Formats: sequence, C-alpha cells, structure tokens
Amino acid sequence: MKADLALLLLCAAVGFSLYAKVLNGSFQFDDYITIVNNPAVKDIDRLDLLWPAFNSRLLTGLTFAANYAVGGLSTTGYHLVNILIHALNAFLVYVFLRSVFAISAGREKKTGPGAAAAVFAALIFLAHPAQTQAVSYITQRASGLAAMFYLSTLVFYVKARREESRACLFTAWLLCAAAMFTKELAVTLPLMLLVLDFYFFSTQETAGQRIRRMAPFLATMVFVPLMIALDRQGSVLDIGSQVAGSQWNWTNILTQLNVLRTYLRIFLFPVGLNLDYDYPRSPGLNDGMTVLALVMAVLWMAVAFNTFKRRRLLSFFLMWYPLTIAVEFAACSLISRDLIFEHYLYLPMAGFAALFSVGMESVSKRRDAYLAAMTAVVVCLSVLTWQRNDVWRDPVGLWTDVIHKSPNKARGYSNLGLAYRWRGDLPQAIRYYQKALKIGGMEDAARSQILTNLGAAYGRQGNYFEEIRLCREALKFDPYNAQAYSNLGYAYFLQGDIGQAQEFGRKAVEIKPDFAEGYVNLGVIYAGQGRYQQAFECFQRAVRLDPDDPEARKNFEQVQEFLGRS
Repeated sequence: MKADLALLLLCAAVGFSLYAKVLNGSFQFDDYITIVNNPAVKDIDRLDLLWPAFNSRLLTGLTFAANYAVGGLSTTGYHLVNILIHALNAFLVYVFLRSVFAISAGREKKTGPGAAAAVFAALIFLAHPAQTQAVSYITQRASGLAAMFYLSTLVFYVKARREESRACLFTAWLLCAAAMFTKELAVTLPLMLLVLDFYFFSTQETAGQRIRRMAPFLATMVFVPLMIALDRQGSVLDIGSQVAGSQWNWTNILTQLNVLRTYLRIFLFPVGLNLDYDYPRSPGLNDGMTVLALVMAVLWMAVAFNTFKRRRLLSFFLMWYPLTIAVEFAACSLISRDLIFEHYLYLPMAGFAALFSVGMESVSKRRDAYLAAMTAVVVCLSVLTWQRNDVWRDPVGLWTDVIHKSPNKARGYSNLGLAYRWRGDLPQAIRYYQKALKIGGMEDAARSQILTNLGAAYGRQGNYFEEIRLCREALKFDPYNAQAYSNLGYAYFLQGDIGQAQEFGRKAVEIKPDFAEGYVNLGVIYAGQGRYQQAFECFQRAVRLDPDDPEARKNFEQVQEFLGRS
C-alpha cells in the first residue's frame, strides 16, 4: 500500500514537472468552441444547455462547467485538472498491469513480469511527448477522462473476478456506464472486458454464463450510438450530422492503415510531432507504403492470435492496440476531415508502453541493465515532452510550429492569422489569411470563415469597404455564416447605412440564436438609432450568453443606466 501511494505521488510530481510550463498557457484551437464561446459551460446548473451542447460527452462538458464555476476563463484550473487526470491515468496503468501480471503468472504457473515493468510502463505512458496533445490541449480532456474511466473499469473488473466481489463488479459497471459519456472511444470498453475475461479467467464457465455476467456491460454500448442519433445540430460536436453525411471510403480505409503504422512510429520515435498533419491519402494497393502497412497489420493480428496459448500476456497487449484505436479508425474512415491526431494515441499508449516495458525486461539478462535502460528511456521521453510543451503555451507558437511542419496545408496559416489578430498584429494576420486562401483546398464553410476573418482584420484597420466585400464573398461559400452577417451589419453601421446594418445584424442572430457577439453588434446598431429598449434587450441577451464579454457588459450597463433601470 505504501509503495502504491509512493508511485501515485511520483506520477503526480513527474506530471506537474513535465507540464508546469502550460499551466498558464492559452486556450487553443477548438477550446474557443468547446469552452470560451460556449454558453453551456457558463452555468453548471443548466443541464438543459449542457446535454444538447456536449451530448455523448456530457461528463466531459460537466467538468468544463465545473472549471468555469470555480475560476471562470482562467486557464490554470483547466490545465490543472488535465494534468491531474493524466497523472491518475498513469497510476491506473500501473495498478492494472500489476493485476494482469499476477493473473497471468498464476495461470501459466511461472514467474511473470515484475513490479518494475509495471512502473516503467506507467512512467512511459506519463512522459511520452505524444501525450501532450491530450493533456496540454484543454478540449482533449475528453481523451483523458475516457481513459480514466476505461482503466478504472478494468481495474475494478479484475478485482471483482479475483475476489468474487459483487460490489466491485457493480462499481466496474457504473464506471463503464460513465465512460460512455466522456468520449465515443469508450464504446469498445465492454469488448475489452470480454477479451480480458476470455484471456485470463476461468475456462470452466460456459459461454452462456460468461455472456450473462457481461450482459450489463454490453448493454452500455447502446449509449453512444443512441446519443449520436439524438445529437442536435448546433452541439459543439455535431457528430450526428457528420455521421449522417458520411460513407465508407476505400481510400480512407487504406489511408488509416498507413496511419496505424505512423502511430507505431510515433511511439517508437516521437519526433516531428504536429497538431495538424498534412497526411497523404493512400493512392491504393499499388502503393508500396500502403502494402507495407497492410502487411504489418496482418502480421500484428497473426502474432496476437498465434501467441494466445503460449504467451497470453503478449497476445492480450497486442490486441489492446486494435481495440482501443477501433473507434478512431472507423470515424476517420467514415468522416474524412482529419485523418490523424496524436491524442487518438492516448489510450493505445498504455498497451504500447506495456509491450515495450515487458519486452525490454524479457530480453534483459541483468536487472541493473534493464533498470538503467528503462530509466534512460523515461528521461529522454521527459525531455522531449518538456520541449514539446513550449509550443502549447500560446497560439502563435503552436500554429507557427504547424506551418513549419505542414507548409502546404491552409488551416495552419488561417489559425496563425487568427492568433496574430488577437495579438493586434493586423498586417501579420492579413498576410497569413491571404496565404491560407492562396493555398486553398478547404471546404466551402472553412473558406467562408477565412474570408470573414480577413474582412474583420481590414475592418479593424478602418477599411470597411474591403470588409464588406470580403464578407459578401464569404456568404457565397456559406450562406449560414452568422459571423459574416454580423460583421457586415456592423460595417454598414459604421458607414452610416442603418437599413443594411439592421438587416444583416438581425439575420446573424436568427441563424445563430446563441451568438453573443451578434447581439452586441445588433445592440450597438439599435442604440445608434436611438432605439434603446431594443438595444437593452440585445445587450442583456449577450451578457446572459457570455458573461465574460467586457464589451457586452459595458454596453449593457450604459444602456441600463440611460434607461434608469437598476
């Protein structure tokens, strides 16, 4: 017990040391959709807002709402929770491995991997630089939470089977059910439990007995597809509409085989890490790298099946990878917007770490050599993680890193332009927006947003004619771009065209009723006409939607004072 507590404290200490530099880091990328501009997280009591906004990731959304309730939009609290989750997950990897090692040794009646192998696997999981995307990127808390419930379920299930404890079995079921509301990858958890049970527990049971015990766990698998089916348009995930508009694509499937090979390379040689890979699509089975990936996948599964009887522990951890990556593989094959992300490796990393640690122990003839080698590995990974976290501190650093590694992909330039606009460096913002448009290759909605952002940069410089032109062009690509309508309305207002200003301002909030900035701009237009009651209502709505917007609150208080309200 003391040794376990010491390891938990070690995981916490190492975790905080590696991620200390991001504690005050900025919100990044989808954090603005998920948290900053999301009204649902700003009132933890409003489950009626959280449920439709986060849908199948309700528990993840609740943790963001709890962060907001405690510290508002101060990023320190959000990062702190992510780091704590990561440290706890590393400890859970250790606990689970110790249990499985003990069961395996008992079954095979021989000495299995020792505690050191479990410790080093946990530390590799903790210190690997590929994990930074799931830890330093606040929105990807979903990956960490899903892994936490996934691993906790496995730990309690093993305990329940070893001790024949109904309480532990029920706890495992509760954790499994909770996992389904963190991230969609949890849908494979009941299948993992089936595999675990089949590999390591009594062969005296009939298939019927095993299925009856597993039935409550298998039933939880319905939660994820049910929530996706109920997903409403306007949720931060919008998974329902993405799945509805998707179809299996042979090119994407072959590409995902290459991605599986790339993930293995990232584990073994974690260099060139990138938030936004410009990953090549497979041209087909006439491509040598695709054939290599297919052969590697077949060999991986062949070894997993072939070692089942002789080296069951090896077989189990070989099966860990395809099971834990299955949902991401299927999603990227169906919905081809993004083909690869490092945070998809978060849970598979536990299996990779176990295979590496146990493999190194089995080939090491001397214990001191094994300990020295594994310590060196953990130290090297820690240094890489510390360095990688430099780019996660602010958006300019992150997207500068992206465009260096993906120079022919527009999204990096677009987001770097946005980062410079937030800094107030408008010439740089315009430069990178224009570069993104020149590269092209994006969907119509993305092009519309870039044009809108470019127009906003010109508007900040006082060039309202160019802003109007660009926003009108943006609406040709996406006629439902609420930001473009709102910016158009405000630009026309500043030019003195009140009729056009009012028309476009109203259109913006009709398209997006929870658009706080749209209500601010419309309120300014009404106030400019002397229609202070309508302005008050707009500013009031904006403050309710985004209580952190200083512009909304300032305008609301000024109009409230003018109208003599208290």
